[in-house]
Amino acid sequence: MIAESYGLLDHIQEAFRRGRNTRRQIESLLCLIRLAERKGLKLVVTYLDFRNAFNSIDVEACMRILEALNIPDVDLLRNLYTDAFYQVRMSNGLTTAKIPLTRGTKQGDPLSPIIFNLTINMLLRMLANNGQAFSAELTGQSNVTKRAINCKAFADDTTLITHSTEGANALLKDVESFCDYSGMQVRPDKCEVTGRDFGNRRNPEMDVSGVMYKGQALKALSSANPTKYLGTHISLTLNWKAEKAYVVGKMKAAVAQLRNTCYTRSQILMLLRTCVIPVFRYSAPLVPWTAAELYSIDKLWCQAVKYSLHLPVSFAMAPILLGKGDGGMALEPAASFVVKEVQIHVQQCLRLHDEVCTWFCDTVYSTMQALGMQTAKDVGSVKQSKPALSLLARTLVFRMHTLLQPSYWADVGWPSGFTKDFSYGKLLASVMQDWRKARKAGGTYLPGENKEIKELGYAPSVDGNNRAVEKVA
Repeated sequence: MIAESYGLLDHIQEAFRRGRNTRRQIESLLCLIRLAERKGLKLVVTYLDFRNAFNSIDVEACMRILEALNIPDVDLLRNLYTDAFYQVRMSNGLTTAKIPLTRGTKQGDPLSPIIFNLTINMLLRMLANNGQAFSAELTGQSNVTKRAINCKAFADDTTLITHSTEGANALLKDVESFCDYSGMQVRPDKCEVTGRDFGNRRNPEMDVSGVMYKGQALKALSSANPTKYLGTHISLTLNWKAEKAYVVGKMKAAVAQLRNTCYTRSQILMLLRTCVIPVFRYSAPLVPWTAAELYSIDKLWCQAVKYSLHLPVSFAMAPILLGKGDGGMALEPAASFVVKEVQIHVQQCLRLHDEVCTWFCDTVYSTMQALGMQTAKDVGSVKQSKPALSLLARTLVFRMHTLLQPSYWADVGWPSGFTKDFSYGKLLASVMQDWRKARKAGGTYLPGENKEIKELGYAPSVDGNNRAVEKVA
């Protein structure tokens, strides 16, 4: 593709490009927030909202931008859009009159995402040359470099990043100029701006009420209030309560609808895997879930399975979570999904060796530096204090340190047996032993009758074949 081969697209654009996705974009924003927190910097983030972006952009403006980029055969594209029209087929079988296409890209056309990306790329270049940016020194393994960035984009979801409200207003002037040229429209009433002075511990809130677009003030948020960015609720304080409540609430609503339905068992299980679990999986590598929270999610998923089998709600979870070799249904637990999604997410962030990779590595290096780690393998020797564990939980690479079993670390080449507390797996290990004994003896032992089942935990394996953890000495 010409746009990728010749570097026509800005590196901060993540949409419609191979190897890039929304979670990478979210992770890079989170890295910037953590960087500002560590360095004690001011951070102002402006979330823009364009009105019907794909259908409002001017076709002639698109063609002029493509010509300025020396894209070959633009005349062929012009011909595709010349005298283009839509028709709507009504319920009576008749079609409406021709509706000329003068604005927006064609829906369903594989060229439309590329044309849109190249067009909005003009805005990203304008912002890059503005001079206003968020800049900070990054900590590498052997050197210190200074990097600057002032916006992030996923298609039309654009975020402006500066140190001050004056910088945000300067960037919004460029956005205004671009919209006047391209025909796109910003909705000031839907845009949000938030700011925090991480260097001021007594009063970190910044007054962002002065950030305006065409004379209209944008909605000012407290730094503790979350905003929904690419499907995830994010705040500058990195408080994940809103996102956790959203995920759990949406899953509860979906599971509740499965109760007393006419669906068959296989249909309910299919809906669980396709409509309930994906809600959790999307933000799983971004949110620092605790062991207790993951266990509560397992209880929720097991409810759906119980509904499918017409079992009472009080029925034990163990027969559902245990592997088929142990007489269970082998429902993959939430922690197992977290492990897998973390691994996938880390690979995606590091794959391209780009800006996202740079910010991501800086977060890891700074954590290692703060905890006195020479290499990532030294995570096993970190003192198990509350501040240290909190810092590890906020760093993606080390987040699963207290939840994973040794087989995971051996799989990634790290030494096994370095964690001191496997409380998340011990209870299930003991329940498994009792379950196996009961099966061998031909009894009807139910793990749910064990008083310890209320604190049931597990440590899933990465390959997903063995859902339960072996007992750790």
